[in-house]
Amino acid sequence: MLEEVKKKLQDVLGEEWVSDEPVDCIPYSRDLITDGLKAYAERRPDMVVMPGSTLDVQNVMRIAHQFKIPVHLIGGGVTLLGGSIPVTGGIMVDMKRMKGIHLDRENLTVTVEAGVFITTLTGYFKELSEKEHFHWRPYFTGAPGQSLNNATNIFQGINKFAGLKYGVGIQNIVSLEIVLPDGSVFNTSTGANIFGINHWMQGPGPTLTYLPFFALGSMGICTKITWSLHPIPEACQSIWAYYEEFDTPTACLIELLHKEIGRGLFVMPAWTQASYSAETREESIRLAKASPKYMLGMGIEGTKRAVQYQSEMAREIIKKSGGRIAPPELVEVYRGHEQNIKGWGQSNSPRLMRHLGMIMTNMAYLSVDQVPEYVKLCAEGVYKVDNYMNYPEPGFGEVACGAQLYTYQWGHFVIAEFIFAYDHTNPEHCQAVWDCMHNMGAVPWMMGTGPWTLGRDPFVPNLTGNFYDVAKKLKMEVDPHNIMNPGIAFTD
Repeated sequence: MLEEVKKKLQDVLGEEWVSDEPVDCIPYSRDLITDGLKAYAERRPDMVVMPGSTLDVQNVMRIAHQFKIPVHLIGGGVTLLGGSIPVTGGIMVDMKRMKGIHLDRENLTVTVEAGVFITTLTGYFKELSEKEHFHWRPYFTGAPGQSLNNATNIFQGINKFAGLKYGVGIQNIVSLEIVLPDGSVFNTSTGANIFGINHWMQGPGPTLTYLPFFALGSMGICTKITWSLHPIPEACQSIWAYYEEFDTPTACLIELLHKEIGRGLFVMPAWTQASYSAETREESIRLAKASPKYMLGMGIEGTKRAVQYQSEMAREIIKKSGGRIAPPELVEVYRGHEQNIKGWGQSNSPRLMRHLGMIMTNMAYLSVDQVPEYVKLCAEGVYKVDNYMNYPEPGFGEVACGAQLYTYQWGHFVIAEFIFAYDHTNPEHCQAVWDCMHNMGAVPWMMGTGPWTLGRDPFVPNLTGNFYDVAKKLKMEVDPHNIMNPGIAFTD
């Protein structure tokens, strides 16, 4: 059967874009999860295809649907979540050839194909601003690592530096073009066309742009994404402040939200920032040990007068809460995050992992009053593990562990995250890491919410509570044969 499938794919794509040679398939059999955690075995796809257009993707899906052969999807190839490993073999679809960018100046949108990297799109709009004085750009940042690829701002990204003004990445998407598992094309929101008339974002029926949200490619293949554009602000400023514990900056963040000051507010362990700014692993560990426990960060943008006014108010609130405001030269060190605050896409996680090992997290979608309990329970789950506290040599420990907090949906809710790093070069740590993940993975369910994270583990489903159940029903409707990324997003 595979030979027949290969021949049909070559007929529609061309022989050079279809391969079942081991040298071509082996690179698609692994990612950071297989290399580091060793939690999943490597699995080679039966063949790799590289479509160059939406029609190519349709043809691939029609053939896969005909033969009921699994299809897996890869974008930037740096996923931290195991989502691109072809656990069932089958066809691996590599989107890197699809790099089209179409700017609609009148409607202030940009439509990009799935192979466009966030950093590529950032460069595109920076050049437009400098050379053509076109002072508009998308606003996105996404989750670390995997957010290097544009499509994962929908499927995996959470846009950590959003908040009151723009929301998260998916809330800045105007429409999607999705190739469903049977090969048909589905356009959402303003991209939808009914009897020659374009649909509108909040018209009758659900806003189906959210259909593939966090589905890890299990609902279909997103081939085109249309982003709304926002004006590049006249002025921007970042403020960072140090704290010795988690509760105080969290309370400060809430007060800033209530006064509608700034955007993209977050609280995170200072050791992560030390790792971003360090040049070597040893320097990273020294900086982490010398840093205060936590940092509060925020961005302010607008006119120069508005930025000055909000900045003064923010500094007063931070000082009142006992925060120590970082000097400008330290803010400049965190250059990746500084770019994110300005709305330009960046990703520092590969650097972070080189310095402090593999990063593992548990995340939950919470109201702000639930955060202290979540952090307490996660910490208890981690500290139950016997060899946790002897980091950095050997094992992993307190210097690389802590809670993080991001504003979401205009500050009405937050994404809380408990994060730790470990030395992925030492296989002796794997059982302890797995125990930490398991203990933390149970926390959101204990609290009656649900994890915000992704993965192929039955104790870490994709979405919260009944939303996950609804997503499974939609999956069964659009993919009754379960050929799209089986065993990835929907583990049960």
